[in-house]
Amino acid sequence: MRVCRAASVTDAIARTMSAEPHPQETGPFEARPSVVFADDDEFVRCLLGIQLQHAFDFTGMASNADDAIELVRAKRPDVAILDVNMPGGGARRATDEIRRCSPETAIVILSGDETHETVVELLLRGADAYLRKGIDGATLATQLMFAIEAHRHRRAAEAVLRAAAQPVSANLRQMRQMRLRSLDSGTPPSPGKRRASGRSVLVSVQGERHNPGSMEDDREPVTKRVRIRRSAGEA
Repeated sequence: MRVCRAASVTDAIARTMSAEPHPQETGPFEARPSVVFADDDEFVRCLLGIQLQHAFDFTGMASNADDAIELVRAKRPDVAILDVNMPGGGARRATDEIRRCSPETAIVILSGDETHETVVELLLRGADAYLRKGIDGATLATQLMFAIEAHRHRRAAEAVLRAAAQPVSANLRQMRQMRLRSLDSGTPPSPGKRRASGRSVLVSVQGERHNPGSMEDDREPVTKRVRIRRSAGEA
């Protein structure tokens, strides 16, 4: 298994070295984006260095999650490439910590044989993309650029949503404060919104019924049942 993996990496290095050099233009970026990559395999770290040297500025390499987190915290790179299974908690812990200490950094997971559940979990934790090891350098560089742009757009959208939610939150706080002041002062709610309390009961009301067209006094007693509401404080 180790031999096959080394052969795959060797093939990727050969394809990278034989490919056309990457152009120095950086597209929408004013300067070459910075990158930190973390993998416990030194051979993979060297491969990444060769593949990305023409398009990215390296700010550091790490062999475990702890060093990766500290590098990102100190350097604030545009993108961090993380291996799933490395010492110190792997990509799971690194993703959580990087999201907290450097929210502007895009996170790309690079691994070889992960399950669908692992990929989904890491994306839900905050990773921006998942790539498989062994891809050629040009494709890797392009996908990293896409991940950086996607991360920037997502952060901009989140900022717009937070700004839009602020007036709503302020109105809710104001309504809550008004309600609390009303309860503290004992001021009753407005008449149109007051709710009746207690329970309703049926009572008998005695009266008379008279026929206006009759010349005689034909009043007769009438009993009606009327529903009235008793307040909660009444016995």
